[in-house]
Amino acid sequence: MKQEQQQLILGFLMLAAVCAGVIAFVALRPASQNALSPSLSQSQGSQQSATDLRVAVRPNVDYGGDFTMLDHNGATVTQDSWPGKYKLLFFGFSHCPDICVGAVVKIGDVLEKLPAETAAQIAPLFVTADPVRDTPEVMKAFLADFDSAIIGLTGSEEQAEHLIKLFRVYAKKTENADAEGGYVIDHSSYFYLLSPDGKLAMFRESDRAEDIAHDLAVLIDGSQSSK
Repeated sequence: MKQEQQQLILGFLMLAAVCAGVIAFVALRPASQNALSPSLSQSQGSQQSATDLRVAVRPNVDYGGDFTMLDHNGATVTQDSWPGKYKLLFFGFSHCPDICVGAVVKIGDVLEKLPAETAAQIAPLFVTADPVRDTPEVMKAFLADFDSAIIGLTGSEEQAEHLIKLFRVYAKKTENADAEGGYVIDHSSYFYLLSPDGKLAMFRESDRAEDIAHDLAVLIDGSQSSK
């Protein structure tokens, strides 16, 4: 009987230890590093939760930094050229046979679906991954058929490569006999939203314009209002 009591006590102590360990693990574990905050600007008035977002993702890595480029009018621009604004970037090239045109159209659709005051806080940037062919003149002609708010960025090969690396964009020159110049640029197709204080959200090119607009409204001003 005594031995059975000892075994019972030992079993109880082991169970208590396991329970204590589970409680400690739950209490002390850090929050997910990939969790999205309700607002990239961390506005105090926002009461939205991460679950209000539909498609945005935010990797736990550093994106963005200092850069110097030319806009499609030939003016020099840097990371400070749009103070207080959210940069919405897409990397592509004007000779792109399909995805880039759709992406630029989608940027315009997204801006149109946002409230005017929210859209005014965004600097939409189409960044070339093909600076050799995409001179400011070429970029200006390419963007002439799209939303006038969209700004084309180009520059030297070194400048473009630097900006591409800042956002960890995949871009590779690939030979193609059917393409103008004999090559195309294989590239990743994400929209990058960079807040004024350096926080990042990403959207896939395949995401619907209304979903991107919804998430931009949540991330920028904490609201779910979109047209």
